[in-house]
Amino acid sequence: MSKYLYLSFVALLMMVVSLVSFKFGSKTKDVVPNKILSPSPYSAPTKTSLSPSEIGVWIAYWDEIPSIVSLRAASKEIKTISPVWYRLESDGTLIGTKYSKWQDIMDIATSSGMVVMPTINNEFDGGFDPVRVSKILNDEYLSNNLINQLVEVASEKKYQGWDIDWEQIKASDKDAFTGFIKKLSEQFHGKGLRLSVTVHAQTGDSNEWLGTRGQDLSGLSIFADEIRIMAYDFHYSDSTPGPITPLSSLEAVLKYTSEKVPQNKLVLGLPLYGYDWVGEKGESVQYEEAKSLLKLYSSVEERDDASKELKAKYTVNGIEHEVWFQDSESVGQKILLARKYGVYKFFFWRLGKEDPLVWTSYDKYK
Repeated sequence: MSKYLYLSFVALLMMVVSLVSFKFGSKTKDVVPNKILSPSPYSAPTKTSLSPSEIGVWIAYWDEIPSIVSLRAASKEIKTISPVWYRLESDGTLIGTKYSKWQDIMDIATSSGMVVMPTINNEFDGGFDPVRVSKILNDEYLSNNLINQLVEVASEKKYQGWDIDWEQIKASDKDAFTGFIKKLSEQFHGKGLRLSVTVHAQTGDSNEWLGTRGQDLSGLSIFADEIRIMAYDFHYSDSTPGPITPLSSLEAVLKYTSEKVPQNKLVLGLPLYGYDWVGEKGESVQYEEAKSLLKLYSSVEERDDASKELKAKYTVNGIEHEVWFQDSESVGQKILLARKYGVYKFFFWRLGKEDPLVWTSYDKYK
């Protein structure tokens, strides 16, 4: 090989190496801290070409009639429903909540081809009880008995699966909870049943709320068919007024969660509700309720620039109220942000008295 050809070959080789290094180096992710309390500024995402959105809803047993109205109106959009029809008793057994419209809801779901996966929670006396969950997780007889109950009830009621919504699980029960979900999934899948696990929103921050410590996202996602992230209540009934799901906080959750849960199993839980606060005490309100209050007390809502949620103030007998709530635009902006992270499955808390435009306009955010 001549000297000229040799030098040309070396120069070409160096150019190729340089281009390859640039290509792979450009894919390295920036390290961004996931802090809900001090989130990075929200930046509007751009649309991407992804799988069509799949929509599911939770149905509150204490407000079934307006839920039925919405269920009929959105029957073509809703793929899965999870009525909150069951909870854990203190002895580890399964009991029904005070629902009354089981047949009506089942008829609509069946005729529309919806998947029915009732939710089982650990609610007790207005809160969530980790003690009754701990009993089940650490007692083989109780856990086996519960699993058998779930299989039998699903067969009897023609359910396609179950949603496990056990909140504020003890950190010391984290591995036991994952082990239980493993055993549960083995039994369910053998019977053709689906399993979802509803979990608290996490960002991986060391100062995160202790209630998240009992749920291992990576471990649970190995065995469950779906992991539903409750990405709401960043401002809640006992906090100062503010957005239910700030977009900056949602992005922190998405950054962390999308690396822990496979895309096909990740379901983002989003709010259709709001709160009406007096000081630091809030009452949950749906869209129609909030609009009625503002009309009654001659107040007009405005859109919060940062969260895209609606907010307003009104006064009753000298007492000032502050309301934050969702409409189709605020919901759509959350969906658009989630799509940036490849999320295409969404679950709404809760159905009934929501902005009806949610069902006719969310499609533009797909």
